Amino acid sequence: MHTIKLQVGDNAYAHLMFLLKHLNTQEIQVVEDLPHDTQSATQTIDLSAYKIDAFKAIQDPLTWQQEIRAEWN
Repeated sequence: MHTIKLQVGDNAYAHLMFLLKHLNTQEIQVVEDLPHDTQSATQTIDLSAYKIDAFKAIQDPLTWQQEIRAEWN
């Protein structure tokens, strides 16, 4: 028996799995791994342990956000 490992994009994944599942199932065993980003999606970071002073100088956060978003218009 041989092992083939593939990294497949989302668009090709469904087509490839369809093909593999419709081949001779006595000859092929499909082993699926979760994508890397979904495995780490459950990890949380406690930001209370960090002191972030980057936005302390902003007097009016709403006005500051509106000025930044005005660049997109």
